[in-house]
Amino acid sequence: MDLLNRLSAGAFGRVTGAVGDGWDTYLRFPHPAWAMSVEGRVYPVSWWEVGARRGVGFRPNSSWFEVSGYRPHADFADDWLVAEPECGRDSTGITADLKHALTVAYTGGEVLCAAWAEHTIVGTQPTVSIHGKNYVWWLDGEDSGDFPARWPHVLMDTLGRWAISLDIDSMSHYVGVLGTRAVRWPVGRERTEVSPDDRLN
Repeated sequence: MDLLNRLSAGAFGRVTGAVGDGWDTYLRFPHPAWAMSVEGRVYPVSWWEVGARRGVGFRPNSSWFEVSGYRPHADFADDWLVAEPECGRDSTGITADLKHALTVAYTGGEVLCAAWAEHTIVGTQPTVSIHGKNYVWWLDGEDSGDFPARWPHVLMDTLGRWAISLDIDSMSHYVGVLGTRAVRWPVGRERTEVSPDDRLN
């Protein structure tokens, strides 16, 4: 199944809608929230730890509200949490960590990026439609001219072995991987395996 067919076959609003259908494994990497120590230092904190402090378990498909008790983009009434996970923004370098882990495990080929055409400068890059939205594709490293270049919706190996979603409406990265080759996932990054039809969180 080629790249566009994979993405188009995925269910909108579900994991497959972000990274495409037909992968062997689907993983979720929740973006960390931000907490403040008693000394005033701000540091990243996992969803698991946020839930544990409230006595709430973190399941593979838990939403931020279920874990923290706060609606997305709501003010905190908490003297410990100071910022929610940033939606699709790479403030902690997780995108680079994931790309490194995957390109080391699956060498060769090119990496394509895609971002919503509505939010990027359309030049000579091909534009495609996925779930009724137009996306602009370019090779990783090319100048796409606008901020989604730093946070594209999808990164994908053109040989079809892995895909990463950096959906700016999601507080997690999603990864689809083809094959059983062992990947050395980034140390210290919270991750969980999810089902293809799980909702995006």
